This record gives sequence, structure tokens and C-alpha cells, in this order.
Amino acid sequence: MVDIVLATYNGEKFLSQQLYSLLAQTYKDWRCIIHDDGSTDKTIDIAKEFASIDKRFILKIDGAKFGNAGKNFIHTLSYSDSEYICFCDQDDVWLDTKLEKLISVIEKQNKEMPQVVFSNAYLWRNDKNAIFGRATLAFPTDIESLLFLNCGIQGASAIFNKKMRDCLLVPLENLVMHDWYLTIIGCTFGEIHYLHENLMLYRQHGLNITGYADGSMQNKLFSLFKRNTPLVDLKHLNSLKAFFQVWEGILSEKDRKNIEKFIKVTEKNSVSRLRFILDGKWRIYDSRKKLIVKFFIRPYITRLK
Repeated sequence: MVDIVLATYNGEKFLSQQLYSLLAQTYKDWRCIIHDDGSTDKTIDIAKEFASIDKRFILKIDGAKFGNAGKNFIHTLSYSDSEYICFCDQDDVWLDTKLEKLISVIEKQNKEMPQVVFSNAYLWRNDKNAIFGRATLAFPTDIESLLFLNCGIQGASAIFNKKMRDCLLVPLENLVMHDWYLTIIGCTFGEIHYLHENLMLYRQHGLNITGYADGSMQNKLFSLFKRNTPLVDLKHLNSLKAFFQVWEGILSEKDRKNIEKFIKVTEKNSVSRLRFILDGKWRIYDSRKKLIVKFFIRPYITRLK
């Protein structure tokens, strides 16, 4: 059994297409747990309609509202009790073999450890009838390749086990997003794997929670070196501090030291920050050179005033 965890908010434009794509899955042993975050459109009506058609759709109405997609996903996850779990965004479309292929990979992994398998996705502009590129171009497997990305891997592309679910349900203050939490656990005391296949359509539109994806490494690198965002994002830094406070005791010595240094160096001067990058194995898009160039082009961190 796979629990598909779907957190919704004002998704009436796209939700039906996503739910139909779940019905089309070749792997049939699933249920979709839906929790809404206070929609003011017809999102709940659509969810109720599908629940009346197929008992595998389960709408949880408990009065909880968060105003935050990540918190809504983690809350919805608390209703899951299956061996394997997938996050599901309300505005994407899954290819029919997505669950089947992800299950075939994660079933081979050690069930006694937190496990996550990420696939990839096509970018989709349905308003232009265009499918192009890949949503994910970075594939971190450790702290050194993750933290300077200022993001996690797309949560809706993943499948994870109940050991990972138990970790995600440990409360974390200042949680930036659920998929960041999923990725950092996979990179530290869990295991993270990649299935390099595009198994869904990642819809691009003006209401994306995480914004547009770039679609190619060329465009990604072009945006990488613009000065509109800092090298270290404050929201992700605060999430990292909260993660470290909660999980420090079971991190490996290497990860504990790296995270501690990463946090402390944000308060240092530019020379100390550069020395920190050069002395370690820090990289972005699996490249130290790209990270060093980014260091000289972007501000290191922007503080809230």
C-alpha cells in the first residue's frame, strides 16, 4: 500500500487533472489522503466528488489551517500509516507508471533506515501546449552538495518509507518546506536515491508555490550568477538551525561539524567564508568551481531588517 499525501489550497483549476492521473496509475494499491488549507474556491467540492467516486480518495476535514504548504503537507502526512508514501502537488499530472517504477526501486532498499527515492519531471506549460526540459538538475547526496542549493529536491517526485515518515513528523520550527526536510534527512542519517526518469508533468504557471523551474542547465547557471538572491538564503538557514537543534545528537560527526561550521560562518567576514568553502568539499550542481564563482558574484547572506 502507498499513501499519496495531497495538500491542497485553491486548486480548482488543476486538481481534477491530477486526481484523474492518479486513477490512471498502473500500480493500484494506493490511497490518496487529502487535506485542504482553507480554500475559498471549489477545491473541497472537487475532492469530495472524487471521494464519492473512488473510496481510495480520503478527504480529511479537521479544521486545521496553516497558510503554508509545507506545514499542510506535514500535517496531512500525520494521517498516513502505510509502508510507503508519496507527496503529491495539486497542479501536476503523473505519468501512469510513476508509482509502479518508484515502488520497484524503494522496495530494494534497507527498510530499517529512512529511505527516499526521487524521480524527475518534465516541465509543462499547458497554456502553450509545451513539454520541455527537466525539473531537477541537481542531485545532492550529502550535506556538502545540498546546503548551498537553498532548496530540497522536488517532494512530489519522491517516494519514501515509513522510517522517513516518522522522521518528518518530528516537529521542526521555521520549516521552510516539506521537501527540504525530506532531502536533508536523506542526505544525513537516511539514504537518498535517484531514478533518472521523468515520471510526471510539473505544471508551470504563475501560482507555483516554488516558482518556475529553469528547464536546462544553461538557464540554471545563468540564474545562478545573478545578484537577486544571496548565496545563503535566510529562510533555509533558519530551517537548518532548527534541524541542527533537533537532530544534532544522532548526526554523524562529519555532518555535525559541517552543519555547525556552515551556520557559524554566516556571522564571519568574507575572508573566513571563502576559506570555509575552499577548505571543505562544498559544491553546487556537483561543482566547486561554480560555487566559488557564485561566492564572488552574489551577496553571501541577506538579513531581515
